[in-house]
Amino acid sequence: MIDPSAMYRKIIPLTLEQAKADISAAYIKGDMRLAGARCDECPLGPKNPLRLERDLRRRPILSELNFEAGVGLYGEAPGETEEEEGNVFVGPSGQRAMSALTKLGVRRGHVGWGNSAMCRPPKNELDKLEYKRAKVNKVREKEGLPAIPSAHESCRPRYIREIAMYDNVITFDVNWTRNV
Repeated sequence: MIDPSAMYRKIIPLTLEQAKADISAAYIKGDMRLAGARCDECPLGPKNPLRLERDLRRRPILSELNFEAGVGLYGEAPGETEEEEGNVFVGPSGQRAMSALTKLGVRRGHVGWGNSAMCRPPKNELDKLEYKRAKVNKVREKEGLPAIPSAHESCRPRYIREIAMYDNVITFDVNWTRNV
């Protein structure tokens, strides 16, 4: 089993109390960069390094944190329903997860919810976004420019801080352990 707290301490040299303070400040101010997210570098972020069409860049869907819960449930990225409603895990995946949790007597508020990437990729096609990023990065490498990180790499410091708050993390993202 993954020990999120131990993993967190290896990756981010802050105390858990400081991480909680960072995350709280980020949510209060609506600026995920305060929690470590590198939104300005993200291919889905406001600076738009992949030159995506303006309407294809997405707003972040914040995690539904519960610092008192012992369990955090994490997916890959928000879906269309999550983006429309502005809440995490309210679409088909969230409904399936809640159905299973309800059978165990667990309510939504008893766990934390989040995604390794906060923004929905265009048309939910993360593979196509990654393909475009790889092509752009090849050109940037030839020009001596730094690579554009993936959405997951850009969000990584933020979600590492978040998962450190939980004793256990359940993931619905097949690539999650690679993303961490």
